[in-house]
Amino acid sequence: MKKNLLLAVMVCLCATITIAQDNNANVTQTGDETRVDIIQTGSANDVLSTITGNATTLGVNQTGNGNRLNSAIEGSNSSAVVEQIGDANDIQQAITGDDVQSFIMSEGSQNTVSQTITGNGNSADIMMTGDLNTVIQVQDGPNNSFSAATTGSNNRITSDQIGENQEVLISQTGNNNTGVFTQTSLSNSISVIQEGDGNTVTVSQDGQNNIAGFGDTELTQLGNDNQMSSLQEGNGNSSFGLQEGNGNTTSLDQRGDTNNIISTVTGGTNVTNITQRNQ
Repeated sequence: MKKNLLLAVMVCLCATITIAQDNNANVTQTGDETRVDIIQTGSANDVLSTITGNATTLGVNQTGNGNRLNSAIEGSNSSAVVEQIGDANDIQQAITGDDVQSFIMSEGSQNTVSQTITGNGNSADIMMTGDLNTVIQVQDGPNNSFSAATTGSNNRITSDQIGENQEVLISQTGNNNTGVFTQTSLSNSISVIQEGDGNTVTVSQDGQNNIAGFGDTELTQLGNDNQMSSLQEGNGNSSFGLQEGNGNTTSLDQRGDTNNIISTVTGGTNVTNITQRNQ
């Protein structure tokens, strides 16, 4: 009798805690040696996870209210880590492939990540600090890497990598900045720094071994309301651009092979248009 009463009290207590926390975790694992670790602190947090494959792991930490993760991983020897700190953050993740590494950290409120990775050996690191930031990231092909760090509010990054051995590095500090990146083919790289407010950079690479910013000579915007675009079609092209000031516009357009552009702009409301063609 006492045992039944104690069991009834425990059931009621657990039900009360569940209602108070109002968190949800729904996990499906199919395969061998998979592992899922989830920590939810707060209320109305939600995790929907599906893992199909072998030796794949998912680690989740949700701290706050109303955070959401929808993660589907298909493949083997992959690892995903997701951390949501704040309120009403949303992450949609779809990974298909082997030996994939993904890390996503969202600290703030109403940040959004959409991640689609298809292929083997891809890696992605996304770190967001602030509110209302958005990252849309796609990798289609093997051995691509993506790294994004955004600090501020209302920043947006969109990246499409289609091909092999491509790299994107982007750092945003400020508000209302936008980065749009497209890579197609083999071994292209993009490196961008944005510091300030209202800056926009657009980079498109179609070909092999093209470089848009690299090492200490990234495509760099320091200031407010600057616009920069870099288009490269062909092989072995390189472009490097610096905007320091406000309201500057730079357009770099290369089509053909082994072209090189270095553009430096300091001041305000300057306009630079450079076009290179060869056959």
